[in-house]
Amino acid sequence: VDLASELIRLGQGQSGQDMLRALRSDPTGGQLATIRLAAAQERLNDLDAARETAVLLPPSVGEDDESVRIERAMLEATLLEHAGEIARARELLEATLDCAGPRSTRIAALFQLAKLCDKAGDARACLDYLARAHTAQEDVARQLVPELLRPESVPLGIVDTRVSPADYQGWKSCNAPDATHSPIFVLGFPRSGTTMLEQMLDAHPSLKSMDEQAFVQRVIERMQSFGLRY
Repeated sequence: VDLASELIRLGQGQSGQDMLRALRSDPTGGQLATIRLAAAQERLNDLDAARETAVLLPPSVGEDDESVRIERAMLEATLLEHAGEIARARELLEATLDCAGPRSTRIAALFQLAKLCDKAGDARACLDYLARAHTAQEDVARQLVPELLRPESVPLGIVDTRVSPADYQGWKSCNAPDATHSPIFVLGFPRSGTTMLEQMLDAHPSLKSMDEQAFVQRVIERMQSFGLRY
């Protein structure tokens, strides 16, 4: 199930969904596979398919599997949000706040709750859930990448670099690739169809698309590690 989710995250949506469909009858991970299949369909804006998949879930989740319970609540809250039932969606998610699922799942639920509270006009609760989510994220970062939280850390060093007119005049001339071989940057608001657009572009045999990752920053850091000044 996790492998299928990673395939979807990496842009191989059809392969990931096919894998989840094949796992729906599995006695161990079938329920989670069904939940994640419906969530993937919702993310790709296929709401009818997402609702049809969600209907296949059993009436309730076993109390011993709190991780599945949280993910199911997140899915159902998302579908309720699409139907305009913000209060019910919020109530459903708040009932899972004491669940002991994986931290990444609980953090995602907090961010979803913040979004629901914002839509409901409850700014105080929205900010409270955001604060809790960010604190939890910092705790994870403190364990996985402690160097990012040091006072001297500069996670995106490129933003502190400025090019003056004199710097620019001193640059050596360099011929850029032609339009066919140049990258294209597409900007858009979250939840506005950017994932679907990315999938459509990536399906073209002459194009390769990728989501919002710090590729430029990584390239610069790699150049600098070889002693190249950028």
